[in-house]
Amino acid sequence: MKRLLLTTVFVALVLVLAVAAVIALKGQPASQTAAPSASSSVLAPASALAPTASNKYNFIALPLDSSDTFSYTASGLAGYVPGTQKVLKWDATNQEFNAYTVGVPGSPDFSLETSGAYFLLLDNNADNVLSLVGDVPAQGYISFTLVKSTGSGCKYNAISIPLDQDNINTASDLATNIGGIDKVLTWDASNQEFTSYTVGVPGQIDFAVNIGYPYFVCANSSAPDTWPSNP
Repeated sequence: MKRLLLTTVFVALVLVLAVAAVIALKGQPASQTAAPSASSSVLAPASALAPTASNKYNFIALPLDSSDTFSYTASGLAGYVPGTQKVLKWDATNQEFNAYTVGVPGSPDFSLETSGAYFLLLDNNADNVLSLVGDVPAQGYISFTLVKSTGSGCKYNAISIPLDQDNINTASDLATNIGGIDKVLTWDASNQEFTSYTVGVPGQIDFAVNIGYPYFVCANSSAPDTWPSNP
C-alpha cells in the first residue's frame, strides 16, 4: 500500500498521487455530508445539529489508514484535531448518533474505521487545515454494510466514496452506483445546514461528489447488503 500525506485546505480539492483530499474545517465552504433525522426519510431540521455561537460541526471521512498516526478511537481523533469538542458517529441500525464529548467523564469512546464518516464539533481554536498521514487502502478493500428499510421508506447510512471509485462524480451517480437509494445528503459546514438530492424528483441540483468525502445515503428495501460489492 502507498503511504502518503493528505492535506485539506479550505474549499480546495487537493490531489496527492491522484487521491482526493477530504476535510474542510471550521465551516469553510465545502460540500460535506448531512445528518438525517432520527428515524425517518425526511431531511432533519438544521436545529438537530445547531452549533453554539462559536462552535461548528464538520463532517469528515478517514480515507487513509491513519491508525499509526493517532489512536483509532473518538478520543484519539479528538486529540489529533485541535479544538474538537465532540465526535459523533452514526448508528445506522438504531438511526441515531453516538457521541463522544471531550472532557466529560464516562462519555462513551468508540472505535474508528478507515473510510468511516464522523462529525466533529470544533471551537475557535481549531485549525483550517487538517493533514492526514496513512496508507492507501488496497483496491476493493473498503466496503460498507448497508442498513435498509424492510418496507416502505428508507434508512440512512453514513458512508464515504472509496478512493478507487473515481467514476462517481455526482449525487445521482452515487445513488445509481449503489442502487436502491432514495436520497443522497451532503453537509454544508459553512452554513451549518443540510442539502439533499432525491432520486426521481425533477429540477433538483445534482451536486458534485468526490472520492474520499463522506455522504449520507437513504437505502430502501431494494438496496444491496454491501457497497461496493467487491469480489
